[in-house]
Amino acid sequence: MKLGKHGFLLDDSLSRREAMRLLTALISGAALLPLTGVAGLAEDDVTGRSGERATKQTSKPNTGKSNGAIMNSKHKDLILQAYAAFNRQDANALLALVGDDVDWPEDDVRLHGKDAVRAYWLKEWAKIHPHDEPVTISDLSEERSAVRIDQVVYALDGSVISRGMFEHMYQIKDRLIVRMDLKKL
Repeated sequence: MKLGKHGFLLDDSLSRREAMRLLTALISGAALLPLTGVAGLAEDDVTGRSGERATKQTSKPNTGKSNGAIMNSKHKDLILQAYAAFNRQDANALLALVGDDVDWPEDDVRLHGKDAVRAYWLKEWAKIHPHDEPVTISDLSEERSAVRIDQVVYALDGSVISRGMFEHMYQIKDRLIVRMDLKKL
């Protein structure tokens, strides 16, 4: 490992594919990411998942507005933190935001508890890289919020597998997510 010219630690053992995946993840969550010098890639070598050049791209921080929609929810900060952790594939940060007995959907079954949810996320992230972008957040009741998301699922090589709009419903108790439900829109 060495320090790059922009202050990033560089790992020479990263393959080009691993470096691209890391850069894409960092771009989606970082305020500003200089791309030159990272894992030996030049700016011209780096493209975003859409195929557009991602040179010194700034990523807008999620401020509660997405696609022009205002997000009005008392749980907005918690929910945005959860999506940021999910998009970074940071299981520890995400699990810190859910209750011990969290109830989570997996296809037609329900998962219960942090260990089951962690195992599910890690299994999924080993196969795909989903990116969920909140479009709107609204409160359904004092303890329930609905989030309309725009989801893009990427293969590990960065190619798009699917796109879709979903509604995620969260039950929140003591500032922790205790249940999640979803439906395709």
